[in-house]
Amino acid sequence: MNIQSLITSSLNGDQKAMRALFDAVSPKVNYVCQRHFDDPQDVKEAVQISMIRIFKKLEQFDPSKGEFFGWSYRIAMNESLRLIRKNARFEHEDIDEINKDSEDLGIDEQLNSSESLELLNCLKGNHRVVFNLFFVEGYNHKEIGEQLGISEITSRTTYHRAKKKLQEYYSLQST
Repeated sequence: MNIQSLITSSLNGDQKAMRALFDAVSPKVNYVCQRHFDDPQDVKEAVQISMIRIFKKLEQFDPSKGEFFGWSYRIAMNESLRLIRKNARFEHEDIDEINKDSEDLGIDEQLNSSESLELLNCLKGNHRVVFNLFFVEGYNHKEIGEQLGISEITSRTTYHRAKKKLQEYYSLQST
């Protein structure tokens, strides 16, 4: 069965189709949530909430506007960000703590997609969230600030510190 058939059957109450749809999308949702949270309980909560939201909104999915997995991805992203805002643990930092003109740490060029999740696992909390949103998801610092309820400066500072931690980690792995 293709995804659209599973969606249609799920909307008609077919339990087997719902299970098959769940099995098809949950690994992708889990991957999205793992990139945002370092605590397995937070990942589990985000996945569970995302999957519930996907099934509650299933009738709103419009295949003419895009693919189901992209739609599901967006829901998982939004739910992850909502949970991060709910647990808002960001410390507001002053940009003076970093030298804006400091040399680029070069981590951007050193990462590839197969390494990114592994490296994200060495980042915790705020550093992980901001690095993921900026580097992996492509948000700019203003957008990150709006999504997380922090200042653009706090986003920049947190990203810089995350890059520094990744550089240190990457250096240790290279030796």
